[in-house]
Amino acid sequence: MDTPADAGFTYSFVVTISRDKPTESTPGNTTIEGSVAVFALYNVQREGATRSFEVTEFTASQRAYEYLPATFTVKLKNNGNTLVQPKGNIFIQRGSNDATPLAVLPLNPNGGYIIPGTSRSIESQWTDGFPVRSQVEGSEKTT
Repeated sequence: MDTPADAGFTYSFVVTISRDKPTESTPGNTTIEGSVAVFALYNVQREGATRSFEVTEFTASQRAYEYLPATFTVKLKNNGNTLVQPKGNIFIQRGSNDATPLAVLPLNPNGGYIIPGTSRSIESQWTDGFPVRSQVEGSEKTT
């Protein structure tokens, strides 16, 4: 697709699909008129485009964990002028010099985008380790 030279870098728009003719209502009955809206992001690749984001916050749902699951939240800010789709991993280690991590959690496994000038918080859960606390028939159980 050819874009004008003065086109911006990112556009968001919605395409709405609805009936050509409205449904006729009858007296004493309720009529529902439906439509489908599709949200689309369009990224223009041209000179001057800057893809850049930064981690502005990293938090855990607790200060210390005795049992899993553990929830981590990474807040990312898009400081560029185009859409970004962050990808990466969160490494769980006992010490900074450990050669093998205890776990590797994917960051943004659903492939969400961040619009320029905005921030997004992405959660990752660590559930595959030992021990895990879970609810079993109304009481807590550690496995």
